[in-house]
Amino acid sequence: MPGSMPRSPAAQDDSVPSPVTVSGPAHLLRVTLLMAGSCLPILGAVLIAPVLPKMQDHFASVPGAKALVPLALTVPALSPTLLAPFAGVIVDRLGRKRLLIVATLLYAVFGTAPLWLESLGAIIASRALVGVTEAAIMTCCTTLIGDYYSGRLRVKYLALQTMCASASATVYAARGTWVRPGDVLGSGTCGNGGCLAELWGLRGERDPAPLKPGDTVTLTVEGIGSVSNTVVSGADPVPVRPARRRARPGRRAAAPPHRRCQSGGPDRRGATPGRRGPAYRRGRSPPAREPA
Repeated sequence: MPGSMPRSPAAQDDSVPSPVTVSGPAHLLRVTLLMAGSCLPILGAVLIAPVLPKMQDHFASVPGAKALVPLALTVPALSPTLLAPFAGVIVDRLGRKRLLIVATLLYAVFGTAPLWLESLGAIIASRALVGVTEAAIMTCCTTLIGDYYSGRLRVKYLALQTMCASASATVYAARGTWVRPGDVLGSGTCGNGGCLAELWGLRGERDPAPLKPGDTVTLTVEGIGSVSNTVVSGADPVPVRPARRRARPGRRAAAPPHRRCQSGGPDRRGATPGRRGPAYRRGRSPPAREPA
């Protein structure tokens, strides 16, 4: 008598109800926050890569700067590797949500620290701390997905987490560019030992030099052929508008123009400019006027 096929783990977990709702606005908000949090560890390395050449020029007088500056890009990846064996225990002890909120706030602090730090060593140290927060954020987001969902939904959102993290890096790297019909996209490993950041760190100098407009790049695939293209200047990224300035707590904002009086007489509220009447001073409504 033929035996029945065993059910997959995902199918077995489908019978277990999720502890949270899997539809509605709350569900969409939860998934959005978890996916956005999963993108932070990837963007932490991608965002600083374009400024490495400027950092090399700024710290040119610092001994060993050619080997230390690339560490600002690669050192955040060391922290998740060292913390991986203990990440689960730490998350269970401190709590998923609490640790995720604290790690996100520290990520913002340490991630923006190079803006006001002048020491190359301090910048590298802040980048190492960014790696610690990245490890906490990614572990918390992945653990929360496992806590909230089961079965096929868990598999679905874990796959979506990986896709969002990769897509966020691609979207940022491709800003200001367009993909048109006929364009060929390719990727691969350089035959000279690794990526530019690794080679610069090992050799202590920017060799090979970074690409610049006018360079020709050739992609060769064995058995298929080669394709060459010339690097051209791309469009400038769309500038980000600065945030609006808001009045600090404890300071009273200036009165709107239509409430000011230029002649020194009473304004629309019946009070003399520069001081308020008793009713306004105590937060009460002004007395009603008697009909003429």
